[in-house]
Amino acid sequence: MADDPNNTKPDPCAPAVANISWLPFDPRDWVQLTPAFGQLKSMVAPTGPKLIANKRTATFFDRCVHERSLELALERDGVYRLFDETECRKLHIRVPLDYTEGCGIEPYYDGHWHARRSGLEKLTAIPVTPAEPVPVRTPPAESPRGEPPSKKRGKRWPKKRAKRQTKKQARRRGPDRYGKSDRALFPEITRRMKEEHLSVEEAAGQLSTLGKIEGRGNPDSRKHRLAKRYRNECGKLKAP
Repeated sequence: MADDPNNTKPDPCAPAVANISWLPFDPRDWVQLTPAFGQLKSMVAPTGPKLIANKRTATFFDRCVHERSLELALERDGVYRLFDETECRKLHIRVPLDYTEGCGIEPYYDGHWHARRSGLEKLTAIPVTPAEPVPVRTPPAESPRGEPPSKKRGKRWPKKRAKRQTKKQARRRGPDRYGKSDRALFPEITRRMKEEHLSVEEAAGQLSTLGKIEGRGNPDSRKHRLAKRYRNECGKLKAP
């Protein structure tokens, strides 16, 4: 039957074609589909059996296209068109065993496929961890007297110095705690030295054995403390 010239039934594809925007194509912004797949494959599956490597790369390629992290364009006669989100989810790459023979996109469209260069570079770039900044060391200030500066400065130095001074004061004050009781025994030491012809250590030892020397420690340490104090304050007395 002949076509009816008065038949005005619209072509179902006509509205879709009419709404497509075709833009001037600049090859500097795009990479052909096959080289783009090879570039992505070098990062996703650079080694291994071809079939498995191609399948892994194709799966990753499709996911990037569906998530819009890799944008595809169809070029024809120096102009190109893009695809919206709904159309992108229907696109799938077709890869032969040797991908260099030429990749394609399903479903079929008349034209040449390209991937946007900037998106491809982001996907294949190796992330670089920024190096931690090296702290700048400030040289220590010179001493006003020309002396080399101390290695340890800051808040810790006064604390250590105060701690050492406290220990020195404690050592100086330690024997004085029994100074009064020790001096009270000086006459007894002198008497024993003269009457019994004893040395300072022997006289102090007798007093320590009798428990007359106050203080901590064993009797021997108390004896030495008392004898040392006696010699320092009274001098050595020789037995007659």
